[in-house]
This record gives sequence, structure tokens and C-alpha cells, in this order.
Amino acid sequence: SATGETGPGLVPRDPKVLSRFVAALNGGFQAQHGAFGMMSERVVYLPPKPFAATVAELSDENTGFGTWPVDTTIPDEMLSFRQNMTPLIVDGVFNPYHRYWWGGVPPGWTDESRTVRSGICLTQEKFVAYFYAESVDANHLAVAMKRARCTYGIHLDMNPGHVGLEFYRVSKTEDLPSLDRPLEEEWQARGPVPDANGWEFMGRRMIRHMALMNFPRYIQRESRDFFYLTLRHVLPGPPIAASSAEPDEGQWRVQGLPQYGWPFAIAMTMLRPDPQQPDVRLSILKIDPKTVQVSIKDDSRERTIVEFRSSLEVVRGGAALWLYRFGFQISQEPPGPDAIRVGWGYTPGDPRAEGAIAALGVTEDGMGVYVEVSAGSGRREAAAALSRTLKQIGCEALVRIDRPLDLAIGGDRDLAGHPVARNQRGAVRLVRRQAPGAERIFEQTPIVLPSVWAPLQAGRARQVKLEGAPAH
Repeated sequence: SATGETGPGLVPRDPKVLSRFVAALNGGFQAQHGAFGMMSERVVYLPPKPFAATVAELSDENTGFGTWPVDTTIPDEMLSFRQNMTPLIVDGVFNPYHRYWWGGVPPGWTDESRTVRSGICLTQEKFVAYFYAESVDANHLAVAMKRARCTYGIHLDMNPGHVGLEFYRVSKTEDLPSLDRPLEEEWQARGPVPDANGWEFMGRRMIRHMALMNFPRYIQRESRDFFYLTLRHVLPGPPIAASSAEPDEGQWRVQGLPQYGWPFAIAMTMLRPDPQQPDVRLSILKIDPKTVQVSIKDDSRERTIVEFRSSLEVVRGGAALWLYRFGFQISQEPPGPDAIRVGWGYTPGDPRAEGAIAALGVTEDGMGVYVEVSAGSGRREAAAALSRTLKQIGCEALVRIDRPLDLAIGGDRDLAGHPVARNQRGAVRLVRRQAPGAERIFEQTPIVLPSVWAPLQAGRARQVKLEGAPAH
């Protein structure tokens, strides 16, 4: 790098990452072939270059695609980025910056342009696409991108051995399924995860004859930079283990609810938590904070997911469930200036929580959960069942409430599906918003001639140690 930093070269061995790791793919050119910018988890390895095609990981969980402007200041909301040359496609136009060189082929190669190439793009539908070809030039790579409806395309690395994508499934050794056939070792692999005791992987190349060296490559420590992909957390999630055989008990329901898109915004289920008290029933609602936002206006075009209608007083020593830009959080104070209080209650251990008949929690993957006793008696026993159920769902942080929240699913139905009055004043109304995906960034960067951008991309940044940069 230009900064003296050395990257770890390893997919994090954190179980929360490994268990959701599904694929990895090659990066762009080496630093010696253009020194295009790269930052990973806010550690800058190569500073950004103006007019370079950029793909970025943003703090709001979106993936950004765009051409870096002349100002090389790195935006605060950018967590990671990778650049490579100028863009291959912008708004469907091939090579708008009139680049004439798209990378060199190996010595002795008979064709000066057709070789193994790869690319990545943003499509019209806000998907991300990866491209791989065994013998193609930049022009035909762009043709493939246009046919895939790419609006912004980036040429990644090229030439045999350096380019490819691998799929993975990783889990604890005892949880990885067995196959009823032998592996085809040419393009499939299975084995222990290095530096992760008790974890095992299955992997395969994207296609059988993909000429990527050192397979399986991206489960190991890798000297070249790469992208890795993990599954997003989406609803409904795994069912809750039920103590009875009542139909659908503990099974999350997403159909018939006001979702207005995908990923699903809410999921519901019913549970009888104690076999010794079969008349005690819990109604449970789970909300994905990445798909909802608080509405502060009366706009009929906004699609209501759920309304929290109770106006609960703030209790001394209690805590609240807040919704803010990064999701749900339980705390006494708002986690940010934009935070909205959804409900207030008592923390576990507070004597005032012993009579609770409802509770709020936040799961490990960030989902907000509301549980209320919808049938049965025995308040003290119900309060304990609320906490057990929330912990069973995966909520470490929770608050108990001594009366149910007045919820309206879709703004007009209670948890049992019965009609309720619409448009109640003072309600906290959660409406649908677009979930994180992919988007354009730096859209104001102009299209300029090579005489403008080429001098700005020439050379390499000098060796410099960044103040406060973490060491690896």
C-alpha cells in the first residue's frame, strides 16, 4: 500500500460473519498497475484517484457505484471502497471517458486484448452483477453489461489465474451437511476453515473450468485484495420452538400482512410458552428496521406497515425502544438526533416489571420484537414467559411493559386481525421504505476528456503513515 498498512487478507473469523459467508470474487488491478484507490473498514491502503470507477460499502448498508470527483476527500459515510480505471459503462454508454488501454495481457499472448476478464456493475433494478469471461476484450465485456441492463460498469482484474468467483457454505463442523456423492475436486472442495477451530466449509468455483489459482482461494489467507459476500438478515427467520402441536404455533407468518415489497417488513406468530399453562398465549410481532421509517406527515401515498398508538409515560429508571437510522436500540437516552421512541418500559430485575403483560426487544441481528399476552391469566408467570420468549427469539436487550401497546397493523387491524379506527392522532406510524441495496454515488462527476483525467490518475501516492490508522 501507499500508507504502510498491511491488510489482513482474510475473511473475518467472527462466527457472525463466517456463518453467513456465501461467496468471494477477485478485486481490481494490483497497485503497481495503476495504484487505484482502496479502503477497507476505514483503513486507507491507496488514496482515491479522481475520475476512477468506484464501488463502495456505505454506512447505511447500501453498495455505491460512481466516478470519484476531483475532490479526493473520503465521505464520512463510506466504510470501504475499491477503484479500477475509468468506468466501462455510465448510463448505458460504453467508455464515456475515451480510455484506450484496458489492461495488458501476459507475455507471449497471441491476442493483445482478448483474455480472461471480469467486471462488476449496478443494474437498472439496483442489483449488483459480476461478470467473467475466458476470452473477451473490454468492448465485449461492455456489451454483456449492457445486455444485463447495467447502468454503471467497472472493469475488475484480468488474465488467467487472477480472476474468478467462489461460492461457500461455512458452519460448525457438526452442522455442515454430508453429501451423497464424492466431490469433484477440480472445482469443488470441503475441509476445515483455517484459523477457525471447529468450523468447516464446502466451496465450489462459479463454473467448472474457471482458471482461478489456489482453489479454494478465498477461504484461505489471500495476498491479493478481494470482495467477499455475506447474507443479509431478512424476515421471517427461524421458527420458535413450540411446546405444543397447535397448528402454526411458533411459525412466522409473512403472507397477508402489509409488506409492500421485499425484503419483508414484518412477521407475526403465536406461542403458548408454558405447557403447564396452555391458556396463556403470546402474540408476537417482529419488524425489520431496514424496511421501515417513521412518518411525520399525513401522506396517503405512504404505505403504513404498523402504528404504535399508545402514549406511554417515561418512567424513571426505565428504558425505551428507539428506532433511528441504524436500526432499533434499547436505552434510556436516544441513540441519535433522529431517534424516535416507540415504547417505554422497565428493564429486567426492576420490581415494577413483575406485573408486565407485554415486552419489547431487539434481536442479535437487529430486528425489533413486540410480545404481548393475548390470552390467559397469571401476570407474574406471564412476565417471566415474556422474557424467556424474547431470549428464545434472540433478544439480549429488552424492556417489560405493564400494559399492552395499542398496535395497528397496516393502520387498521389489531394483532388478532380485528378492525380498528384509522389515523389516530399521536401514533408513531412506521411506513415502508426502500431496503438497502445498490445505488449511484458521485452522480455530479462530469464526463471529461483524457487530457483532463489522465494526468490526475498518473503516478502513485508517496509512502506515508496515516495518523491513528490501526495496524494489522
